[in-house]
Amino acid sequence: MATPVTSPTKAVMNTGMGTLAPAFGSTYSGLRQELLKTVLHGKPEVIDKFLGAGDPNVSADRSILETICAEVVSLCGDDIDTVRKVSDDSRKNKREKALYEPLGNLFATIEKVCAQSSFFGARSQWRQALINSERSLLLDEYQYPDVRSKPDFIITEVEPPKHGNRLDNRLPADRARWRQCPGFIEVKASPGELPTNRGSTDASLTLAQAADYARLILAARPFQLSAYGVLFCGHCFALALFDRRGILVSPGYSILESEGLEIFVRIVLRFTWDASDVDLGHDPTVSLLEGSAYYKVEYPRFAVKMGDSPDAVVLKTVGLPLWVSFSLLGRGTHVWSATGFPNEDTSSILKMSWRSEYRDSESRKYEQIRRLYSDRRQNIPRGIARFCAGWDVVHGARPLSVYSLRQFGLKDGLDPGALCVPGVSDAVLHRVVLADVGEPLWRYTDAAELALVLRMVVQTHQTLCADGILHRDISAGNILIRTVPSWEVCTDSEDITMGQECTSPEGFLSDFELASIATAVTAQGENFKPAARSVASLTRSRHDGLSGTPIFMACSLLNHLSNQAKSGKDLVYIRREAHHDVESFGWVIIYVVYRHTLDSGKLDSGEYEVLREEFKRLYSGDSFQSLWARREAAIMRRDADDMSGIEKLTYFLEQKEGCRPLSLFLTLVWTLLKQCPGREDAPDDPVEGDAWKEKMISMRKKWRAEKGMEAMFHRGERMTHEQLLDAIDMLLSALKHDEL
Repeated sequence: MATPVTSPTKAVMNTGMGTLAPAFGSTYSGLRQELLKTVLHGKPEVIDKFLGAGDPNVSADRSILETICAEVVSLCGDDIDTVRKVSDDSRKNKREKALYEPLGNLFATIEKVCAQSSFFGARSQWRQALINSERSLLLDEYQYPDVRSKPDFIITEVEPPKHGNRLDNRLPADRARWRQCPGFIEVKASPGELPTNRGSTDASLTLAQAADYARLILAARPFQLSAYGVLFCGHCFALALFDRRGILVSPGYSILESEGLEIFVRIVLRFTWDASDVDLGHDPTVSLLEGSAYYKVEYPRFAVKMGDSPDAVVLKTVGLPLWVSFSLLGRGTHVWSATGFPNEDTSSILKMSWRSEYRDSESRKYEQIRRLYSDRRQNIPRGIARFCAGWDVVHGARPLSVYSLRQFGLKDGLDPGALCVPGVSDAVLHRVVLADVGEPLWRYTDAAELALVLRMVVQTHQTLCADGILHRDISAGNILIRTVPSWEVCTDSEDITMGQECTSPEGFLSDFELASIATAVTAQGENFKPAARSVASLTRSRHDGLSGTPIFMACSLLNHLSNQAKSGKDLVYIRREAHHDVESFGWVIIYVVYRHTLDSGKLDSGEYEVLREEFKRLYSGDSFQSLWARREAAIMRRDADDMSGIEKLTYFLEQKEGCRPLSLFLTLVWTLLKQCPGREDAPDDPVEGDAWKEKMISMRKKWRAEKGMEAMFHRGERMTHEQLLDAIDMLLSALKHDEL
């Protein structure tokens, strides 16, 4: 092996971070905070695992490697010399773009020599390494408003040619999609930017930028359990493995050394010629359905096994995911419509996520809820997703976990703890099947459907709180519009019966993995406090305890996390209460109307960009601090009549959608959100100024309410179910009577 290359890196300040989507132009400070204490440097096992997994028939053949390396040295001598010169350039303003052409020539030469060689039979994989520094990759579906990352080189899956083994190394006419790319190559001009600090468990800037690409691969390829990336800095390179518990980085090597060049060639061959999808991190229990491919324009369909036995039931996904997690660390939740259980024609919802080995599974939470209502001889509220089946994924008679996957493909005898981050628990892949069928909330057909769905879900949440169950993760991905539920599992038997069709719009609440369920419960209404405290964690234990999706968090929680990230102090525990979830409903409502309006096709390009920019200001940020700063700027004003945070949205609703009641409903929700305290310890502080009273009079006139609304608003008060339900009922009343 070549002598590893080392370079110093600066220590990263312990400021903490949540699982957010970095904004365009980000310095990746948020990702660096999220990755604190999750990185293992200098791990040769990364190279061993990547090169040795599966059947490396091409990249492991000594005669083939010697032939290719000799051709690379002969044909690319000038390119290697250019790499050396760029690496030796001491000017601070030298640019990494000088490395693009020589690296591109290296990739093209490797491809050409392989395709023309008589050593090879039929090619098993069709991927190529292509320069892509000028165009951001496309996502099939988005939840966050601003994702424009663009790796320098992408490893992209392509359609096989009709004849021969060679691929032309050029980008397709259309922009590539993230789901086509199981790997990437990030280029830096200086060897000093290579992350090889063995004494650090934090992420350098280079590594954080690479982690941004990796999280998008895991989001766009939802059954991708981990991702590989090459970090090419000057003449040095390292291979990194990214998963839901952090990053493993190999030692650094140099292409100026013969052994280093051989390793580099082998890595390129593995990526492009003989590494299977599973070798590159794809779920071994999931396969593409016949006719589906990642490179095709049509979104692929997948076959998902419900067990490890050969005769296990197989579910088949349908269409795009209903919800996708864009975080790198944490649960990595993906939600699908699916068919195949309990029979071929039955539709259901399939969810997969990573759970901490110390946390109860979501399946167990659903069972606890069922038992709670069964013991009381009460029906489970209809606004809860109906649980059908759930299981920890098993492969090779072992639970599929992050740490077991890190060791997959390595030789026996490896220390089990060698690839585990101290203090960071393992995560187990868990799947849940729900007996309901639903659509994302932002796909509502009209304002009346949105209002009816919201009312059902909010009322259900109110009932759950009174019964001692607090959800703790209200988000747009956890509220679905029930379409036609076709079946359900009876609680008293294993029989499967046909469900009742929806006679009016309904919604249901799902994802109870983070829920707090009291063991001994009495009705406690809005003052309910769960027995177990909730963790707002910013250090390595956050992967076990962080409750909630940051962009939908209550202001006081988000502010608390932002302040703690700034201070860098030890973990502080805070208690989640019902009003935190209720406030999250408010942020979900604003979000889904933005999404619906942006997806409606009724805006011209200029209007679309204006509205998208307003959406981004509220729902995009690369850290708790930046997200809180954006939200504080929008809502923490004393003027109750200030709607500047959503003024473009309300305008377009009236002018383009022609729905003034919905516009005014959002104004009402926005006002409720503005009243919520920005601090967890904030006292109730009603404001009774002239502007506030005028606002109430104006709203009363607009809605033609029979009773005054002054009692509904008090600055500094906690948001309640009753307030939100009153606002929803006012919307329904206005729509019913065609008011305004």
